[in-house]
Amino acid sequence: MAEIEYKGIKVGGSKLLIIIPLIGTIIGGLWGGFELYNRYQMMEVKINKYVTPDLSGFDKRIAIIEGKLVEIQESVITARDYTRDIKIDLKKDLDYVTDLTEDSNKETKLLDRELRKDINQTVKDVKAELKDIKADIEDKLATQEEKINKRVEKALENPLAGMATSK
Repeated sequence: MAEIEYKGIKVGGSKLLIIIPLIGTIIGGLWGGFELYNRYQMMEVKINKYVTPDLSGFDKRIAIIEGKLVEIQESVITARDYTRDIKIDLKKDLDYVTDLTEDSNKETKLLDRELRKDINQTVKDVKAELKDIKADIEDKLATQEEKINKRVEKALENPLAGMATSK
């Protein structure tokens, strides 16, 4: 196998296969550390050069938006209260109309009963009056019939009755 000798140190092939990647790793680690340090230095320079932007315009806009939000919130609260009042008033009106309707229905039923009672009483009174009138007419007819019958009998019994008709 291949051996390398340097200042009295002999290194064999299998050891070289371990040492060469180890040296590459150490050199790569040193290069990575240098790059990291270099980027840190550049970042530090950029941070030192950084100037904060003027956000006062944003602050003014935010203040205006917050003011508008407060106004909108007040408007929403006012609208909510107004809507609640309308709802309560509508409920009261609905209850009032319902009560009126119920009272009207009760009064209508009462008036209907009274009207039916009055009509029935009037019909009874008219029937009774018609019955009385009928009885009175029948009595008068009977009386008139008796009078007529008496006159006819009287006329038939009268001997002179036959002479007046013979001419």
